[in-house]
Amino acid sequence: MKHRIFVLGAAVGMLAGLAVSPLLHEVFRSTRTEAAAESSASPLHYEQQNGKCRITGCDLDAAGSVIVPDAINGVPVTEIAADAFRGCESIEELVIPESVTSIGERAFWECRSLRHIDLRCPIKEIPDRAFVFCTSLTSLTIPDTVTVIREAAFGDCSALHHLLIPKNVTLIEQFAINNCAYLNQLTILNPDCEISFLAFYYDNLLIRGFRGSTAESYAQKNFHLFEALEDHSPMTPEGVMFGDVNGDWEVSADDAQMVLRYYVENLIGKQPSWVKITGNPNAPE
Repeated sequence: MKHRIFVLGAAVGMLAGLAVSPLLHEVFRSTRTEAAAESSASPLHYEQQNGKCRITGCDLDAAGSVIVPDAINGVPVTEIAADAFRGCESIEELVIPESVTSIGERAFWECRSLRHIDLRCPIKEIPDRAFVFCTSLTSLTIPDTVTVIREAAFGDCSALHHLLIPKNVTLIEQFAINNCAYLNQLTILNPDCEISFLAFYYDNLLIRGFRGSTAESYAQKNFHLFEALEDHSPMTPEGVMFGDVNGDWEVSADDAQMVLRYYVENLIGKQPSWVKITGNPNAPE
């Protein structure tokens, strides 16, 4: 059934509206990650210790796309330090490799031009004030490994319109998502997630979750709209939505782009993985 879902997703006409060239650029660019930071032209600052490498900063005039490599001089990059990209107002896209397991507080504070961040690394939390004043960020896929979203993690992300909280998140701290003026939909997949008081601090928010969940209770207590995920259709007999390759309970352009990425990587011989591309642990390998 899983394969059937993904094959159907590949056939959906959503692909017609996507620009292939930017995606090809991203795929080919991802093959040269280590060379990026080893080049003298790299804007990244780093330090190495005990066989690991951490990114400590970035030139404030860095612009466009910035790729964090998975290794520098053969040493794996495992950490993005606190404030590492703070104030880099001209960066539009960031690629964080799977080797990174920790991101520090305020890491992307005031990256005002940041539109997209490729964040598939196995981090355990979205730290305090990580994305404050990322005013151009329209969407973000939170890794399935995340269990905690810290205080003010998403503050003043005024272009963010939808956010999916993965099923492994057990705690959303106060003011975690606040003053995001255009965020009109929030999906919470863990029915028992602890949602702190004033975790979502604004009006006109639609919270989507399961019936009887803490998400439903929070919505009722704080006068937010609530939509039950069980009411969605069409679904497979197993309760999975057709075409929903990333498992966020809706079929969207994000699903289409992931399907396209899979086939582009396959064309260039990269042996793509549905799980890695979609961040959906239930996807077929």
